[in-house]
Order: sequence, then C-alpha cells, then structure tokens
Amino acid sequence: MPFALGAHVAECGAFTILRFPGPEPPATDQTDVVYLEQPIGALFLDKPHEVDRYPQVMSRLAIAGAPARTTVDTLTRIVHET
Repeated sequence: MPFALGAHVAECGAFTILRFPGPEPPATDQTDVVYLEQPIGALFLDKPHEVDRYPQVMSRLAIAGAPARTTVDTLTRIVHET
C-alpha cells in the first residue's frame, strides 16, 4: 500500500487466505482458512464468521493499492533512500 494512502483496512498486519477444496461435491465449494502471523506465534482462523470478512478486505486493498507497474520504481526509490 502506498504510504500516502494513510490508514487502511489492513494496517493491523499481514494475512494470508488459504483456500482448500471443500469436503462435499461440487469441487468448487471452498473451505477458507486465514493465517495471521504475529510476534508471539501464528493464528489460524477457520470459522466462517471469522473468515468471511477477509476476502472483502483483500478486495478493498486491491482497489486502493498502487498499480503493480509502479512497484519496482517504488521499491527502488526506497532502497536508495536508506
């Protein structure tokens, strides 16, 4: 996320959405698990009421984030500033 964006929906930390095929046909049913890595360990969220919001957060980040084509330039600039 660009620093100029300021506060955003995922500033509490990184997360990973793990998607597994569901146990029942059709195979398109998915079972999601959200992985949160924290300084004192990891947390896996697997209950629907815990997991359901994360795909929405990911969508909001994709919309608000800088275009992929600017990533290399941004990272290069940061490296040269330090």
